[in-house]
Amino acid sequence: MVRVNPDSPNENAQFNPVNCVTGLFDGHDAVTLAVGDLEQAGFARADIDVFAGAEGERLLDPSGETRGTAGRWFRVVERWVSDTSEFHALALATLNAGGFVLAVKADDDDARKAEAMAVLGRRGARDVKYWNSLFVEQGPDDAAAR
Repeated sequence: MVRVNPDSPNENAQFNPVNCVTGLFDGHDAVTLAVGDLEQAGFARADIDVFAGAEGERLLDPSGETRGTAGRWFRVVERWVSDTSEFHALALATLNAGGFVLAVKADDDDARKAEAMAVLGRRGARDVKYWNSLFVEQGPDDAAAR
């Protein structure tokens, strides 16, 4: 089963989609079709997370506010060492507008990563990214999707 607004294994930890491909969706139909396409491509339902609404915002915690001082510092350090703050702002705006954030585990497998990025792109996701432990890779059509 696809996990909707999944809790983090550590309630004090920030959402960190390492080895995942993420995308932002404006509508329910598009995210539902993307999930179906991912399953058809061989991705397990348990490896697909969808975040929605106020609960999704709380779990993603783009500002770090939900996790208190430690969470805010984590996001500050993250902004210093990476360019992910734009993703967090776009994810927050998407959720507030009734949209969805989808994350699919792709491990460190180039073929799975490319397939996941292609599926999300075909289904209209914006800001498609692969999150390595040391860098974030933009999807091939990201500039055109904005």
